[in-house]
Amino acid sequence: MTTIERATLETTADAATAWRQVALRTLDWTAARGIALRDAIVLLPFAALLPHARAAFAAESAWLPRIETPLTLAASLGPAPSAAPGRLSFDPTADRLNVAQMLRAQPWGQAWARSDPRAFEQAVVAVVDTAQ
Repeated sequence: MTTIERATLETTADAATAWRQVALRTLDWTAARGIALRDAIVLLPFAALLPHARAAFAAESAWLPRIETPLTLAASLGPAPSAAPGRLSFDPTADRLNVAQMLRAQPWGQAWARSDPRAFEQAVVAVVDTAQ
């Protein structure tokens, strides 16, 4: 079951105290609902707040929840963007398929793939490894 709570804190003079309150309140909230901390997501509005939140949770707990911003959360939930044609995707399997296709598009690449498939495949792996 998905549970969401939005909380605001009173501002204090000490930032460390405010982050400690965030951590403790989150720990209490997850414990009261039986949610494992590893399954919780703490959403922060700005990336600059990530180190402060992580430090506060690390000081209070052995396990950190996922601490995200809207951009990092969206990037982690959605599919990876596909690379433009002829560009690296940094996915070894996809890149190997693309390199093999590009090499086979050349007449010498087609002949090589037919005459020595094993060497052709090794060359594809070498090109991808070098490019990545």
